[in-house]
Amino acid sequence: MANSLLFTGSSFANLVNINVTTANQIILASDPTYDRRIYGISQTQTGNTAMTATIFFNNGTSNFSIGLGPAAGTVANVTTDIFGNSTLASTFQKQKDANGVPYFNLPAGWNINVTQSSTASVNYLVFGEKYN
Repeated sequence: MANSLLFTGSSFANLVNINVTTANQIILASDPTYDRRIYGISQTQTGNTAMTATIFFNNGTSNFSIGLGPAAGTVANVTTDIFGNSTLASTFQKQKDANGVPYFNLPAGWNINVTQSSTASVNYLVFGEKYN
């Protein structure tokens, strides 16, 4: 990642549904060209099975666990803020832009993955901007 980033004028929003316990399901696929500035990650459980989600970074070769996301309860359609969760704030909330908005820079070629503890159907939303 460069010392300074140049905004490409392009934002992104990626929505994916995961309903398996298979390890390291991709919720934000790598972009080989652009770094991404992530402003938010949320999960919305569409079923009513209690579950937890472990969040990983992947550099194309290895997975790195960054922590256990917030537990989704047994009430359907409740959205949980992963990005702002106190457990993951030590990773996601360290940098703030000129307006005080927290962000996380994900280098080109890196994924964000999740492993769920149950087969609950969960939608994950990741959004932000692309940078050179």
